[in-house]
Amino acid sequence: MRRLPPLLALLAATLLMMAVAFANGRPTVFYDSHSYDVMGRNLIEVVEQYPASIQFKMKPGVKWSDPPVSTDRMIDPAVMGARSSFYGVFLHATYLVGSIWLLAAIQSFLAAWVVYLLWRTLAPKAPSWSYLLVVAGCVAGTSLSFFTTFAMPDIFAGVGGAAMVLILTQADRLKRREVVGLWLLCAYAMAIHKSHLGTGLVMAVGGAVVVWLLGLPVSSAARRMTLLLAAAAAAWFGGVVADGTYQLRTGYKLGHPPFMMARVLADGPGRAYMRYACAHGETYALCQFQANVGASTDLILWSDRKKLGVFNIADPATRRRLEAEETRFVAGTVKFDPVGQLEASLWNWGQQFVAFQVDDPLRNPAAYLRGRYWPTTALPKLIPNFAACRPPGDCRPPFKYRPLADWHGAVLIVTGLLLAWRLTRKDVRLGLWRRGLRTGEDPARVASVVLLLLAVTVVNAAICGVLSGPFARYQSRVIWLLPVGAGLVMCALPMGLRSLADRALRLWTWGLAQWERLRAQPVIGRFLPPLDGHFARFCVVGLLGFVVDFTVLKVVVNLGMTPIGGRGVSFLVAVLATWLANRAWTFRHRAQQRSLLRELSTYFAVQSAGFAANFAVYSSLVVGVAALHGRLLPPMVAGTAAGLIINYLGAKHIVFRRRARAS
Repeated sequence: MRRLPPLLALLAATLLMMAVAFANGRPTVFYDSHSYDVMGRNLIEVVEQYPASIQFKMKPGVKWSDPPVSTDRMIDPAVMGARSSFYGVFLHATYLVGSIWLLAAIQSFLAAWVVYLLWRTLAPKAPSWSYLLVVAGCVAGTSLSFFTTFAMPDIFAGVGGAAMVLILTQADRLKRREVVGLWLLCAYAMAIHKSHLGTGLVMAVGGAVVVWLLGLPVSSAARRMTLLLAAAAAAWFGGVVADGTYQLRTGYKLGHPPFMMARVLADGPGRAYMRYACAHGETYALCQFQANVGASTDLILWSDRKKLGVFNIADPATRRRLEAEETRFVAGTVKFDPVGQLEASLWNWGQQFVAFQVDDPLRNPAAYLRGRYWPTTALPKLIPNFAACRPPGDCRPPFKYRPLADWHGAVLIVTGLLLAWRLTRKDVRLGLWRRGLRTGEDPARVASVVLLLLAVTVVNAAICGVLSGPFARYQSRVIWLLPVGAGLVMCALPMGLRSLADRALRLWTWGLAQWERLRAQPVIGRFLPPLDGHFARFCVVGLLGFVVDFTVLKVVVNLGMTPIGGRGVSFLVAVLATWLANRAWTFRHRAQQRSLLRELSTYFAVQSAGFAANFAVYSSLVVGVAALHGRLLPPMVAGTAAGLIINYLGAKHIVFRRRARAS
């Protein structure tokens, strides 16, 4: 049977999506998870205690601790408007049922479902294993699994974006109930975060224009745009009702921190405008904090130090003034220095687009034991098996976010090259030129999906980077859409692997010719080996040695050794591994009839010469390049390349040379 039953395929994909949680031993949370949980608990209590819960209103003589809904006094009205009650209900309800494992499973299932619908509508004849392969590849090579098992609304930025793309491009291949489900998913995604709502509005209008330009009839494009705009309206209305209910009950209006004001201040033009405006009679509440304002949005918003903070150290009335004056201040900044602010915003956009670390989902849960406040929050209760995190226990995730950033970046580069190559092939170009969405041509349909998935990542970067600032989590939550698109392209379109192999062979032949030309030079050629089978096998073994070297280095550094001292230990282990592999495979026909100890000592001496060049490059980069502090992979690669030729020539001509024939 070529295709698994859909439910079975989705369950298998859901388990794959939860791989990071299984590796961690638990789903992960963040500081803001507590705020969402409070908002969710509050809404649940309001519903449970209806009608008494909505009849109360703050009046003179009534204390803050008197409201019938106990969580009201846990809500800071000046801040909590930035936290959605709707995601909070989802988070707290799964906790009440038993564990946030359920939240991780539902989020993973929704991500698996939208990828399944993309796969099924784009590649209806593909075997089921290809869908699972796409999911497995994205779990292994992207941030996807880190966010499906993260108790924050971030995953809905990507899942909601994919649902929008499905409605815009694939509505004619979806069942009615699937369209309804996708619409509900879009509305929910836009309701739980304002950045999702902004992305949805841009995609509704811009995406409809794109599919119309690619050949979709005006009536169809308009209907699909209307669906998304209706979802945005429902999300907005739901937020208005929730906030209005809170205000009617308590007499307080939920606000949010002045994110955009902090952004223009941190960019620089806002600080210049602040100094000018405050010196010329403007009465901004910000004027009293001029000496505190620096180039960090985190300090401006959240620092509680009197000489560094602004919003967090202000009294409630000043906080409300800062929020009320935000739009006027940002508009004044743009008017004061439009070019400077445009340059800063474009820079933030670009920085946000290439920022995709997963440091927030990999935070050590023990961090929520520090200080006087966080241990009193809901976070220790939300985290499954939190007792294991208390000293002397340790429940740090087994992943390191910096190597993951390098890995995810490499996967993204390969993905981009693959998409650029395949989408510029003749069949796709002709399909787009003929406006193939009108006739249902597969190449045009696939290209439209990939282009709109890319648009989701670009719009997300613009909204988050320009309005709030470049934070890695904001882009990591959606960047996995591009590798998903690459996997779908491979499933839906012939890849032309034969022609690609022919091109690769021609490139290899050209490279060999250039190498031989270098070897023909009287001085250079003396040090260059022929690119024969021995050298190719030696490079493969070298790759194995590199993996062993890097793995051992990471282990010993995590155990407390320095990167310089740990390199000596990892080198010894890698030498032993490569000696065995070269003896058994690379130079198996050249093995000497000598003692193993003598051969190993000779191999070690040769490798030490190569390691001298390797270590010189490695240590100079680790110590001398500030940008590489804490990053072991780039110096390792550079050092390995430096010692490769020395190691090969010594292994071939000294350690494993042929025995001379007896005369």
